[in-house]
Amino acid sequence: MIETEAAHLQLISEVEDRKSSPGLILEGGSISLLNCMANSSYWNAGFRWQVSRLRLTTPDVFLSRASRRVTEMFAIRDERPSLLEELADLWNQNAVRPILEDIAGYRCAIRFAKEHNIAISELLHLDPLRQQALIAAIADEYLEYARWQERDFPDWREDDCSSGGFTLAACGEVNLVNQRRCVMNIAMDVPSEMVILCNVHGEAIGTAPKSEIHHAQTPLHLAFSVYIFNAENKLLVTRRALDKITWPGVLTNSCCGHPRPGEPLTEAVERRAREELGIDVDGIRLVLPEFSYCATMENGITEHELCPVFTARCQTLSVTPDLSEVSAWEWVDWQWFLGSVQGGRLTVSPWCRAQVELLEALGADPSQWSTADDLRLPEAARVSIQEVGPTAAHCTGMGT
Repeated sequence: MIETEAAHLQLISEVEDRKSSPGLILEGGSISLLNCMANSSYWNAGFRWQVSRLRLTTPDVFLSRASRRVTEMFAIRDERPSLLEELADLWNQNAVRPILEDIAGYRCAIRFAKEHNIAISELLHLDPLRQQALIAAIADEYLEYARWQERDFPDWREDDCSSGGFTLAACGEVNLVNQRRCVMNIAMDVPSEMVILCNVHGEAIGTAPKSEIHHAQTPLHLAFSVYIFNAENKLLVTRRALDKITWPGVLTNSCCGHPRPGEPLTEAVERRAREELGIDVDGIRLVLPEFSYCATMENGITEHELCPVFTARCQTLSVTPDLSEVSAWEWVDWQWFLGSVQGGRLTVSPWCRAQVELLEALGADPSQWSTADDLRLPEAARVSIQEVGPTAAHCTGMGT
């Protein structure tokens, strides 16, 4: 049981895992999820929407159908637990109780138990009259929920239909050729970004164009990763654009980048957040000063970085990413993200996976993570170097 934002992120992950399929149809009945999709840059780029909305019937007809459905949900079929058995089992987990109290059906049963001063487990042994009263109450709640869905249905163009309830279908395929052509046209007018090359001791040994260093023998270079949290302490998770050279289309932390020669890391974090995500950040803190990694994709391209990790704060929920860098984004609960990565439910970039393991050791609350001493940074990140052009390390792959 997860929040809407987390469900949305997981849905995008499922779609990306199946992106090679010739066609894809999504069906959904959660208005909160559909609204999340309607406001997401991911679904608004490259997908062709077809919306069919089935209107509510009269209250009497709806309640009759809902009562039959709830009665079926109360029964055990094919060894699957009933609605009340699921509730009684989940209620034993204190952490999920607030979620249960916000779900139609469960919410009504919980309220019914409180009004009749009985334990949740006792709902399994109601007499027939009380059980019918609970079924009727849940059906009434479903009607109110359906009316709320009618009111808050996303503002999409639709084909009028009639009947009870609604469905949504989205079919589409991403036009990668056009996206790549657009990115290439933009890139021709942009000077090549320079990155700082390093030796194994963390010392700067020169610079090289970013566009030239990623290959099977990528030289060690200086980078950074950022985990951005909002006022509700939720983490901004992003999906890398499909045109990225390394790990395209993969979920990762909020933002990554390379400091320019002579640019302080904190200024690089601020700059990259504006360029890649269209947001301003503050409260930048160094949390993993000595993180580094080397990872190789299936095609042989390697990423090899000294990559200090920072956290930052953002005061807005509105993200306007550069679509050549980020294909989707979502604010999610840190503990959910941590558990999903460690449990294998979310596949993330190799650097993010390794960083998550280290960040967990800093404590459960990201706002309370200790700020690390700048002196623990690699020397290349603590000194200002001049742009000296490609070096032997770049040309030969030394430093790997």
